[in-house]
Amino acid sequence: MDRRPLVCVAVFWVAGSGIWSVRQGMSALLVYGGIAVALAAIVFAGRIRPRTGALCALALLLSAGLRVGSEAGHGSDLTAAWKDPEGRSAIATGRLLEPAAIDGDTATFPIRASVVRTEDGTRLRVDEKLLVRVRLSAEEELVSAASWKRGDIRRGRRRAQASRRRGQFRRL
Repeated sequence: MDRRPLVCVAVFWVAGSGIWSVRQGMSALLVYGGIAVALAAIVFAGRIRPRTGALCALALLLSAGLRVGSEAGHGSDLTAAWKDPEGRSAIATGRLLEPAAIDGDTATFPIRASVVRTEDGTRLRVDEKLLVRVRLSAEEELVSAASWKRGDIRRGRRRAQASRRRGQFRRL
């Protein structure tokens, strides 16, 4: 690692950014701590110079900080409103951003949501781009979905599904 410090720094940069995409919170901090302790052990064992070790630790911390800051900016107002969205229903009202794409019995389209009403009646004003997937149950619905054009105002009731990160929605 000492003969190729750029490769070493690049590996720690990718690790710092990648860990937060897989784990968040305390588990990510434990992984970062474990990597830092392992790096310190390698430096004290004399396998790499302290300067290279410091550069690697700096790359790990800077890329992790950049990733956390980036993720914080891509949050959703819906995450703040619902602490546990799994299985909850909502009615979203918004304007279609492009025509619905129909694939078999599924229509998919992005909307700019303006109001989201939860199953308990709470109305939340939002300005978010949401991707909606609607399962069509009858042949007549295919014709109706094909007529949905950009700029139409649509309302739909959907059950919230957990995203890749439990309890968080993501903006498109």
